[in-house]
Amino acid sequence: MPEVPETSTPSWPPRIRFLRIGDVVIDLALRRVLHGEQATELPQRVFDVLLLLAAEPHVLHTRQALLARVWSGVIVEDANLSQSVSVLRKALGEAHKTWIRTRSKQGYVFEPPFDIEALETWAPGEAPVAGVAVEEEAQVRDPAAPAVTGPASRRALSVRATLATAAALALLATLAWWLLPRLATPGDAPALPASVTLIPVEDPGRDNVDAASLELLDAWLGWKLGSLPDVTVLTPAHLAADPAAQARNTVVLLSTGPSPQGPETRVVRARFEKDGEVHRLQQEGDPADVALLVDRLSDAVLAALYPDRPPQAWPSLRVTPEAATGFLALERARRAHHWGDAVQAGDALVREAPDFALGHLHLARAQATLGRLPEARRHLETARELLQPMPAEAEALLKAQQLALSNDHAAAAEAYARLAQRYPDQTWFAQQQARALGRAGRFADALALMQTPIWDRPLPASTEMQKWFNRAIFQAPLGDLEGAIESARKADALAAAAGEEWAYDRGHTLMLLAQLQVDSEPDRDTRAGFEAAAAQFEKAGDAFSALRARFLGEVLGPPKAQYRYLDEWLAQARAAGQRQLELGALRAAAFQQYRAGNIQAYRLRLMQAMAVAESMDDPWSTNAIERDLLNEEYLQGRFTQAGERIARMAGNDQQGELVTWARLFEVFIDQMQGRNARALAAAERGRTRMDDPGLPSPSQSVRDRYACASGQIQTTMGDPQAARASYARCPATDPALELVAIIGLAEVDLDTGDTVAALAGLHRALGKLPDLDTAPGRWILKLEIAPLLAAAGEREEAERLNRDVLPEVQRAGYGMLTAMAQVGLAELALSRGELDESRRWAGQARASLPEPIWLVDQRIDLVEAGLARLAGDPAGADARLRTLEHEAGSRDDMLARLRALDALQGTTASGRVATTRMALVARTGLRGVSVDWMMPPAGGDSLKGDDTP
Repeated sequence: MPEVPETSTPSWPPRIRFLRIGDVVIDLALRRVLHGEQATELPQRVFDVLLLLAAEPHVLHTRQALLARVWSGVIVEDANLSQSVSVLRKALGEAHKTWIRTRSKQGYVFEPPFDIEALETWAPGEAPVAGVAVEEEAQVRDPAAPAVTGPASRRALSVRATLATAAALALLATLAWWLLPRLATPGDAPALPASVTLIPVEDPGRDNVDAASLELLDAWLGWKLGSLPDVTVLTPAHLAADPAAQARNTVVLLSTGPSPQGPETRVVRARFEKDGEVHRLQQEGDPADVALLVDRLSDAVLAALYPDRPPQAWPSLRVTPEAATGFLALERARRAHHWGDAVQAGDALVREAPDFALGHLHLARAQATLGRLPEARRHLETARELLQPMPAEAEALLKAQQLALSNDHAAAAEAYARLAQRYPDQTWFAQQQARALGRAGRFADALALMQTPIWDRPLPASTEMQKWFNRAIFQAPLGDLEGAIESARKADALAAAAGEEWAYDRGHTLMLLAQLQVDSEPDRDTRAGFEAAAAQFEKAGDAFSALRARFLGEVLGPPKAQYRYLDEWLAQARAAGQRQLELGALRAAAFQQYRAGNIQAYRLRLMQAMAVAESMDDPWSTNAIERDLLNEEYLQGRFTQAGERIARMAGNDQQGELVTWARLFEVFIDQMQGRNARALAAAERGRTRMDDPGLPSPSQSVRDRYACASGQIQTTMGDPQAARASYARCPATDPALELVAIIGLAEVDLDTGDTVAALAGLHRALGKLPDLDTAPGRWILKLEIAPLLAAAGEREEAERLNRDVLPEVQRAGYGMLTAMAQVGLAELALSRGELDESRRWAGQARASLPEPIWLVDQRIDLVEAGLARLAGDPAGADARLRTLEHEAGSRDDMLARLRALDALQGTTASGRVATTRMALVARTGLRGVSVDWMMPPAGGDSLKGDDTP
């Protein structure tokens, strides 16, 4: 029985949602095991054990390996694993529990009698729509798999610079949920000079029938008013916070109850004052006719409020008293922000009353809030069909909302733009247009819209708060963290001044501010900010959002072995059906694992997040995870696959830091493949944004990253003076970019012959490495420093760095980083004359490459040429070196060319070689580029001739 290696990891293509094993189905998104009539949702760790067993069947999983992989970094008792396996067997059922076989005192073997099928979709009793064997498909396409992959070169700033991507992507992961399309109405974002507030008058002694009638009246009249683009509905809390709006506002008091004529008759009432006249309107009738009473009263209120409006056709309200009671349950859950309960109540309601349009509409809003976009689209379309006839403006508003839910965000933005143009006083339409642009990734366009003059006029406090809030969430992905924090502070100040009724809004502004501060001040402990947000949510009665704030404070803080709130948060998010929030939690948890160097756990969380994102049918969420996967493909050395992903991302017409990173990865790949002129041109265009003249000037953060990338390419192309200028633009305020600059300048010093300055810079970088809070970042920089130390004469320290990092990157499955360590060890073994050891490491580095990578291949070629010369094959060595020198020249790689020429000296053509090399050194100033340090004497003579300059 083979034993599974501890470095393997379960992984399926991102599109896979189910695994089928005979009559057992594993739901990857919802963590369920289904068979027959039984469906069991499993706890986090138990499900992780199942994933490992299913990914690697028919092999022995030792208890130690399972504990290390599932409880990575956590001290747990052996009994935890035994209990998890017991729960798994129970979930599989009596007929299948023997699939998990115990090997006494060793571990477990998963032995199902069927093949494991990976399915995109599945329905009980149906054949799979698209299923393949897991082992076969995992080899075909799996961007998260840790297969042995390709190495990187000694000089890979492109590798160095990627270590800064994770922090930016993690911030966007936590911010992305703010852009979720919600089916709000203009009443949720007031802005008109004249407005209406509906206040239901509560009667503690009222029975459920009257309470349901009042809820129905409030919602039906509110929908009609909110559907009119020139009408704004202010909530009581918004009105109380804005004294200026009170003078322009009409308050409509609503009430229901028994009629004075007798208990068998019910009355619905509305009372308000307009133009000095008090209006008292009411409808009486049988309780069974509640829909008719509410309908007639709503029409009467509209006519009295707006007597000059032309008559308009409105749909009839069709609902039974029983359905009205169900609607009451939905609305109470919605107001309490218990969205899962709201969806549950709404589902039951529309099953019992399929023609109740308002029920479908409010259910769609709750589902959209949870990220259940396909269901929300279906119910919104049903509501639109049932809400006929309706005014043209109301129809236009519903169509815009449908477009937003259909993920056609560009069309939704255009629809809201038409409404905003027709009704310029209604800033809610401009706000929704901006949010649709944000959902499309067009952050610069969204921000520009939120900065137009319409936002400079006096606005209600709630609209002013939302203006600054939206600006913050658009500024952050554009790299303007300072501006985003300032906007978030202004939004928070407005929410704080509004009083206790705005505790829920204050919770959101505080949480946004804390998230932004995490990225702008990575060394600052921001848990107090998240805790303050949680306290506001608790004050508002929203325990779920309070837990979310505490969870974010935990995972965005310093790395920890175990997270107190993670499992509770995920369990509650799933139980409530909060897919968007579950996705954000999984991505945040994934990033924490990445920071800690637990790459297997990171990929597992990422796979789970992708399953959730695909179940939501939300391209924005899926695209965000694609960027995480791009980083993985790059570090694995799968450049072809990464290039295909970049091309898909570039076709999404998105803007902001995430797109900047996609373009930066393209620069990195071009440099690694020796396409230096193209890489440098792209880096300079990105720094100045010459290719996007219509967009705002790039943020300083964006310019800094492109400048650092330019420095490495300029060194490679033989322009050390330009490289120094580029590295000078790498900011000391960003720990990662500061280290990139220090190492880059040390490399320039070494290549130009100043070994003392180079060593000083490298030791300075080593001293700052502990300040870097991501383990992969530390691995990358150690592998960058090691060959520079070796060339500068500190070979023992170089050996230590390579050997320290190698097992870490091997466990992580980062083939490119693995190869960097392996080729470094091959060079060091060659320098000691240990030819067999050098040959072994060089062969392993070559085998790690999933595809040719120039900056790696040229290093290995140089080692193999030295080995050939020392093995008595000078002709073979010379041929390899000449090919390398010619190819380096065609790629504008001056460093590789100078090394090849340096190694070629000592051949019969050494005079020509020396002349060529001396001319290149004179032109570039790279007099320190040499292979002397790793080329031992051969047969008593140096590998090089005596005519070395």
